[in-house]
Amino acid sequence: MTASDMPYASAFPPVEEARWRELATAALKGAPFEKLVGKT
Repeated sequence: MTASDMPYASAFPPVEEARWRELATAALKGAPFEKLVGKT
């Protein structure tokens, strides 16, 4: 992916993966994030 693929990305502050996972887990109401990961 290049910057031209995401023109609005620079409008948002960077987020560390640990913080993102914390927020994702909260949104999943405690369900493990790994449940969303799958192989195709």
